[in-house]
Amino acid sequence: MLTKSSKRKDFDMRYSYQSNDSVFAKKLSEARKAAERFAERASVVDRNGTFPVENVSELKARKLMSASLPNISDERQPSLRSLASMAQVLSSGCLSTGMIWAMHVQQVEVLIRQGRNEFLLHLLSKLAEEQPLIASVTTEKKKGGHLLTSHSPLFHEGGELYIDRHAPIVTGGEYADWFLITMKESEFSSSTDVKLVLAERSQLEFENVSEWEAMGMRGTGSIGMRIRGKIGREQMIGVATNFKQLAVQVLIPIGHILWSACWLGAAKGVYERLIQLIRDPRNRSRFNLQSDLLYARIARIRLQLDTVDIYLGEMMKRYEKNCNNGQLEQLEEPRFNIHINNLKIIASETLFKATDDMIEVAGLTYGFITNDRLPLERAFRDLRSASLMYHNDRLLLANGRLNLIDNRLLP
Repeated sequence: MLTKSSKRKDFDMRYSYQSNDSVFAKKLSEARKAAERFAERASVVDRNGTFPVENVSELKARKLMSASLPNISDERQPSLRSLASMAQVLSSGCLSTGMIWAMHVQQVEVLIRQGRNEFLLHLLSKLAEEQPLIASVTTEKKKGGHLLTSHSPLFHEGGELYIDRHAPIVTGGEYADWFLITMKESEFSSSTDVKLVLAERSQLEFENVSEWEAMGMRGTGSIGMRIRGKIGREQMIGVATNFKQLAVQVLIPIGHILWSACWLGAAKGVYERLIQLIRDPRNRSRFNLQSDLLYARIARIRLQLDTVDIYLGEMMKRYEKNCNNGQLEQLEEPRFNIHINNLKIIASETLFKATDDMIEVAGLTYGFITNDRLPLERAFRDLRSASLMYHNDRLLLANGRLNLIDNRLLP
């Protein structure tokens, strides 16, 4: 149960990020060490389709599950750029593990953004001490992944809330320690009256309703589950918070930014290996360094990677500026939402295309056939999932409507 701890430390919960990340530099060094280990295990995770238990245990041991929390000594929260850098590094070793971590951080950001109260201070202290993995439960059969509605009601009885929730996809559901679950407030509420509740694993009962036999991202363990249990009323997170506002200001932009960073890290990782392979003197007969076509293809791949990298950097800069200046309402404006949706679309489509182009350069032996020296075949399958995670068609539909509002582009 989520009981109060005598060791509780206070955290400063703010809508701001700090660029002075000397403490975070040590965490990034830990992430690089972890990524090396992840790369050694990635082929086994992919081949067996197993959740990367060892990798998550290593993240916990290196205290990386609390990497986004404000530092206790100076109350600085790592910059979003630093968190995205860590997502890239971890994903270069194993994209499934990087995405599990990124989705966890997305949930931690939701907790950080809540108003100050004893229960939430306790949660963040417990997070720092115990390094739990937090899973997100937002999908439902009737609505798919649409974030702003829920058809599953909370049942109220005395001081407790009862949960009975079907979810087609819960990433890491079999191994998560905590769960952030979207529900509608009661059986009499509208589907748009969404509330967010936090439950600990020991408070819940689980029934697996589908397996995860996927083409790529085979290690995320994104199974279907039925979740039942009861929790205290204090575990309804952000009771006074408008969930739509929370989703637009935190869940969606943080998700698009960190997901894109993960995909970028995976693509950069195989690109660096490809260049090393081409430069290796032992491969002179395989790669014609007198070929203009080879250089043109390499240049185009780098262009694709840099395009996503620069767009990602710009969106992080805008997001942090609005947060640090207390202009959170700007995050709800059509222009920002068009741009943050575009980031996800551009990253998912461009990085998959870049990986496909790398296969053309690498050829049959190193590009198409499974091998550990250059895991392009795995990266190709993993990155194919990117456009399907909150489907790009949905984002394009939303952006099309928003463009009728924000239709002026000239300076």
